[in-house]
Amino acid sequence: MFHVGVEQHWWRGTAECHAPVFDPTASTAQLREQLLARPFAPCDRVPWSLFGISMAGYNAIVSLGLGLASLWAAWAMAKRRAR
Repeated sequence: MFHVGVEQHWWRGTAECHAPVFDPTASTAQLREQLLARPFAPCDRVPWSLFGISMAGYNAIVSLGLGLASLWAAWAMAKRRAR
C-alpha cells in the first residue's frame, strides 16, 4: 500500500526512490561512470498498469484479499473447535 501511495503522489517515497546527488564539478566522463554504476528508476512513476491499476495496486488488492481469507479461515477453525 505504501508504494501505491508513492505512485499516486499521496506521500513521498524513501531516499532510495530519488535520484542520487552527484558532484557538479565532476567531468562528463566521471558523471557517466557514476550514472552507469547506479541506475535510477523513480518509484513515483508507474512502470506497468492494467485497467488503470499498477502492479503495486494489484499487490495491495491481492494481499488484502488473502489477509481477509486467512482471518476468515482462522475464525471458522476457532468456531469449529469451540463446538
